[in-house]
Amino acid sequence: MNILGIIPARSNSKGIKNKNIKIINGKELIYYTIKRAKESNLISHLISSTDSKKYKKLFQKFGVQTPELRPKKFSKDRSNIIDALIHETKLVEKLKNIKFDFVVLLQVTSPNRKKGEIDNNLKKIIRSKSDSLISLCPLNTTHPEKMKKIKKNQVVNYIRRSDENPPRQKLEKLYVPSGNIYIIKRDILIKARTLIGNKQTFHIIKKKDFVNIDDEDDFNLAKIKLKNFK
Repeated sequence: MNILGIIPARSNSKGIKNKNIKIINGKELIYYTIKRAKESNLISHLISSTDSKKYKKLFQKFGVQTPELRPKKFSKDRSNIIDALIHETKLVEKLKNIKFDFVVLLQVTSPNRKKGEIDNNLKKIIRSKSDSLISLCPLNTTHPEKMKKIKKNQVVNYIRRSDENPPRQKLEKLYVPSGNIYIIKRDILIKARTLIGNKQTFHIIKKKDFVNIDDEDDFNLAKIKLKNFK
């Protein structure tokens, strides 16, 4: 089975400058995702997707190739990651003269993966005959049904409901994408331009393991959670 692993790392991030290569506990942030990806026995081809020559050299240092620098049209602030994934998939298929069965997206900003997490989820999607897999984390912020908004200078419920302050036990259990892993059948990615197919499965991580780096506070929390990363 041909499985392509893609680690995207665009330069010029706005929240934290050069976030993807910022040092965390003595290692560049990309190191944590690369390490887990290279431990996989099921990913047959692993590449990076970056628009930066500096990042490309760093990926190469860690043993990950960048087929070519990502085109600028796929590297803007508002660019859709789907476009970059499709571009990279078709590029590697052309270079290697193969067709992939699955594409695995591994986000650098979600570095706290367990050993075996990637292969366990690849086995899960294959065993379940699903077309896509997404990693989720139980909601760890205020539930939307408890949120408020200001409308015409009045404080109102964000979601309309009769109960002004619903008890926690009555709230529907919600999840957020953790970013740890997305797996999608190659044909679904290319033809439907999505990471979520019609026959899905999922991987739920624990709240204590959730790391999604977007700002300095997230970065400082990641330092603590990645302290014992091996």
